[in-house]
Order: sequence, then structure tokens, then C-alpha cells
Amino acid sequence: MRASAWVYPRASLPRLVNLAAFFAWMFLADDRDDHAAHVEAAAPIPARDFLERITAGMSSAWGERFIRNLEDWTASNHDVARHRQARTVPTEAEYVPMRRLSSAWVWFYDLIEYANEEELPASFLGTPVYRR
Repeated sequence: MRASAWVYPRASLPRLVNLAAFFAWMFLADDRDDHAAHVEAAAPIPARDFLERITAGMSSAWGERFIRNLEDWTASNHDVARHRQARTVPTEAEYVPMRRLSSAWVWFYDLIEYANEEELPASFLGTPVYRR
């Protein structure tokens, strides 16, 4: 909870509780992916009821973006696991986009909007300033 409050200092207590639970899930999922014997054993995105708690009070566009970013994160972790299992090193061209997703920063940024209970305008998303 303390780490979530540090990262998202403006979050209300109910949202902070959800953020702390989400972080716990993320760290467990990431650890599981790191040590999975087979890629298929890697953790999926969180349960639907938990995602509904996170997306409640946010627009459907935000919820869809957040879930898509989680799915991308999960897929990139599977790509990392496949390389590890095959004992191969990805090329730089493969690694850079994979690392952008596997770092979790994309959906961490989504959670800034959730924590602050304020969404970025759709017109801003995808602009060069936002992407930088």
C-alpha cells in the first residue's frame, strides 16, 4: 500500500486499495512469468471482476485501452519467456518494442488517470508529446 501511495499520491483510499492489490498481482504475475517452466503457464490478465473494479468510474474508452495495454504486457512477457526458454537473445529490433511493453510503463501511465480520477483527452493520446 505504501508503494502505491508513493507512486500515486493523489489517489483516494478506495482507489489506493485497488492500486495496491493490482501492484501485488502484477509483481506476482511478473515473477511467475520469469520462472514459468512453459510459456503457457504464464499468468493471464487479472480476473474480470477485479478489472471491473479498476475500470468502474472510468470511460469505456479508458477501460478498453487499459485492458488492451495489459494484454500487450502479458503477450510481451510471454515473448520474453519464449526467448528465455529457447535460450535465444532477441535482436535489437525485436527487443526494443518488446521491452517497452514488458516494462509495464504503458499501463502504469493509464493508472495515473485512474488514481487522479481524471482522464487525458482522447485528442492528446497518441500525439508525439504523449508518446515521448
